[in-house]
Amino acid sequence: MFDFTHLPTITLPNGALAFQGLEQGTHEWLQVRAGVATASRFKDVLTQPQSKADKDAGKPSKTSLTYAYELAGEILTGEPAEGFSTVHTRRGQELEPQLRADYEMLADTDVQQVGFVKRDRFGASPDGLVGSDGLVEFKTHLPKLLIPMLLDGEFPEEHKAQTQGQLWVTGRQWVDLCAYYPGLPLFKVRAYRDEEFIAVLEQRLAAFDALVSDTVARIQAYGQPVA
Repeated sequence: MFDFTHLPTITLPNGALAFQGLEQGTHEWLQVRAGVATASRFKDVLTQPQSKADKDAGKPSKTSLTYAYELAGEILTGEPAEGFSTVHTRRGQELEPQLRADYEMLADTDVQQVGFVKRDRFGASPDGLVGSDGLVEFKTHLPKLLIPMLLDGEFPEEHKAQTQGQLWVTGRQWVDLCAYYPGLPLFKVRAYRDEEFIAVLEQRLAAFDALVSDTVARIQAYGQPVA
């Protein structure tokens, strides 16, 4: 199974472990995240079955089930699932150090980088811890997506599950979302903990974690693995 006891960590006030010096996207980072439901995928856990039939009540959605199988596979095989990289994710990784510096100057604060934060069987990879209560999350968006955000000025709903999940995992009180694209203004908006949303998220995550554990147990009882 995944051994990360050699990695330097700090314990956050809520008991979560924050891994320092762990670069996002590296093989070691993938190993630490393997088998752990992460905030970037909490929206998959929250999805509901499209069917409204009574027989589907309480069942996981296809999206949630697929994610559960992915995590179960990581636990059973001891290997992280294959990821993917796009030109947009690579651009984001390249520009993030400069954006972090710009944010620090704009907010007049220091950002403490952490590679991953683990709370029990859940985790998150915020782009930084801010002060004693905050987080920051950087996003690269194409102009066609960033321009409406700039005009609207509201916290984008599509990022709510991830950012509220980050607040739950880390125990922090607020998160600054910064979206950017070269040549356009920086979009910056703050969201505070939504305790009602987090309560629902906790409930769904508990059920999802039970689904992953049950899947692992059923496969382990199926027979011997292929050599």
